[in-house]
This record gives sequence, C-alpha cells and structure tokens, in this order.
Amino acid sequence: MLTIQKKKFADALHAGRNQLEAAIDAGYSEKTAKVKGSQLAKDQDVIIYLERLTGGINLNCSPDAKDTLPDEELNDPIKVMTLIMVSNITTDPKLALDAASKLAPYIHRKLDDPGKKQLKVEKAQAVNRFAALPTPSLKH
Repeated sequence: MLTIQKKKFADALHAGRNQLEAAIDAGYSEKTAKVKGSQLAKDQDVIIYLERLTGGINLNCSPDAKDTLPDEELNDPIKVMTLIMVSNITTDPKLALDAASKLAPYIHRKLDDPGKKQLKVEKAQAVNRFAALPTPSLKH
C-alpha cells in the first residue's frame, strides 16, 4: 500500500532528487535516510507510482475513470464518490479514505435515540390497562 511517506519519497524522486535527499524530504531521519531510500526505491508501490508519474497519468483518478461511468451517472455524487474511492485505494489511500468518509452517511444510516413521541408510544404499549386479571386463588 502506498503510504503518505512513500508518496512523498516518490514525488521527491520525480522532482530530480537522489534517494538520500528524497528520503529526508519524505520525513525519514538523516541517519537512516540512505538505507530507507534504497529500500523505498525497490518498493513495488513506489515503482508503480513513479511509473504513473512518468507516464503522465493523472493520479487523482484512474486513467479510464470517465469511461467507467456514463455521462448521466456522473451527476450522481454517490456513484462518483464510490468511483473515486475504488480507483484510488492503491495509489492514494488518503483520498480514498476521504471519499469513503464522505460517502458513509449516504449509504449507512446513523441510528439515533428515539424521539419523545416514539418513547411515549412504546411506553403505552408496554403498559396494557386492559390485560386479563389473574385467576383468584382458592386457598382458605
């Protein structure tokens, strides 16, 4: 998974920095930056991200994102947010998480406490004034 630090590292490499400078720019300490830069340069997620950067692909949406939804469905914000979430889950997890958090209230309803009227109805149903009386005992 492409983390924020890996993304910063790849962006610094793409900007022309060497592995050591890119690791420092990504937030790693100067003591471990040389080793971490070498490790990150071999990381599969970083390599894929760099290939997309050098290929000129827009990373905020998948290359065929417009082709996956017809034009009339692009007006539906739920479908668009779902597309953004799914297409960016591997390339930009923060963007996918933001899309999922904005999409959640529309898909899953929040369960609230019942209102005053609902509580009154439930209380009235619990107390049944016309219940049958218990049978009298015949003990003397």
